[in-house]
Amino acid sequence: MPPSEARIVDICTRLTAVGLRPERTDDGDGARIEALVPADFPMGSWPELLAVLETADRFGFADSTSRGRQLGAVVRTAPGPARHASPGTP
Repeated sequence: MPPSEARIVDICTRLTAVGLRPERTDDGDGARIEALVPADFPMGSWPELLAVLETADRFGFADSTSRGRQLGAVVRTAPGPARHASPGTP
């Protein structure tokens, strides 16, 4: 299993373990994992949720009246620039 695929599976597994229902969408460069976060999500589960999200290449969180609270995480599956690279870094 490629390392990126293992990370995707790990993120989905850990999101499920904290009670969320992750949905995965693949495109040519990566996988996007999204899940709705219910309003009654346990306060004690937030540290684990944030620990899961920080393993992704990018992540975000949105709260809207029309779509509810939703998180998204992206894991690159195609080669790209180094993670956390700064300008001028070889």
